[in-house]
Amino acid sequence: MILPHGWLYRLWSRWYRISPEQFDTVSFAGIVLYKILIFVFNLVPYLALVIVGRKYPIGCFAKDRRVPGPEESTMCLLTLLICVVAVDDPPKAWDPRAAARALDERAAAWHDFKGADRGQGPDKVSCVSCHTLGPYLLARPSLRKTLGEPGPTAMEVKALDQIRRRVDHWAELEQPRFGLYYDFDEDKKLQSRGTEAVWNALILARQGRGGEPDETTRRAFDHLWSTQVREGPEAGTWAWLDFGLGPWEAGAGRYFGATLGALAAADAPSASRPDERLDALRAYLRTHREAQDLHNHAWLLLASSRLDGLLTAAERGPIVDRLLAARHLDGGWSLGTLGSYKRGDGTPIPSAPDGYATGLALLALRPAVGADHPAVAGGVRWLRANQRADGSWVGHSVNKARKPETQVGRFMSDAATALAAMALADR
Repeated sequence: MILPHGWLYRLWSRWYRISPEQFDTVSFAGIVLYKILIFVFNLVPYLALVIVGRKYPIGCFAKDRRVPGPEESTMCLLTLLICVVAVDDPPKAWDPRAAARALDERAAAWHDFKGADRGQGPDKVSCVSCHTLGPYLLARPSLRKTLGEPGPTAMEVKALDQIRRRVDHWAELEQPRFGLYYDFDEDKKLQSRGTEAVWNALILARQGRGGEPDETTRRAFDHLWSTQVREGPEAGTWAWLDFGLGPWEAGAGRYFGATLGALAAADAPSASRPDERLDALRAYLRTHREAQDLHNHAWLLLASSRLDGLLTAAERGPIVDRLLAARHLDGGWSLGTLGSYKRGDGTPIPSAPDGYATGLALLALRPAVGADHPAVAGGVRWLRANQRADGSWVGHSVNKARKPETQVGRFMSDAATALAAMALADR
């Protein structure tokens, strides 16, 4: 003790009837208890790290990797602390009905948007966009199951009827009656064909998953494989729309399109999965993997959970680690950190988490690390906590600052809402 024994005894004996021997016993017991508590409070965090490291052998908890340095060790402890806090925090419920309503309303708005019109008269359709209608038609079946809806909504039926009509009249799409998505030059014609072929096959396969594919779905896969590039450095992919707009319609968009092709192939009828075409797709995705950004890697990781031969366990680990490292402290992910994007108007890309990146990260990570992984659980909590009053989630353009109340300004939030809803519904 720092203070004299006699002085402490006189101080305590003013309030308590205690003998010197009793005082010594209490003092010694207090010292022993203090040392035990110090030992326990140092041992428990260590044991927690060991347990997490054995259950989730990735990143800073991996036993088969190099020993982390001081900064990495600090980040590991901070991550563990955040996960513990997140686990103790009661999860906020999300509203799938509001999400479905928000998606339905935005799909209807896209159908009413003149800029989406293709074709003429009774054959006029709305193009299947990467930001609105495509994600809508992928997400709505998940919400239908969650909500116990008996069948597709009126908006789904309308969009699917349009897709089927174009699949059935594939050879006539260059006629004004139907119209390609873009036809102002030969490159855009090829890109329109390839992009539409991938989306058509993916959507029809997704909508019919678990049932016997109809003739139109089989025909969509015939178009998918007939438009696949056969020769050159892009063999195995599809010509993809490129307007210099990230994350889907820029230079890296071709790889993104190939991952969608892989997702479509995973649900293809057995008779519509030619080995040589699948091998070409796998070869491209594997040989061009290193050059991709984290956004495309996330889509590749997701596709690899559905179609074999895209990633080995050794190749999957670094992608998982990078995705986990990109996670924000509040549990979400931001699209701005998934690629080297630069806005054309010079404005900064929002760094806060968004629904699109968080939904994508969860869809990609859950099959790889499990639904009970702390990062996955934290991402789910972020989505639940950040659903907006209208049922949607926020998304941010990486191309320029857009007014959120405009049609174009809502495109990224359309995709964000679709992926966020899928991540929460497909658990």
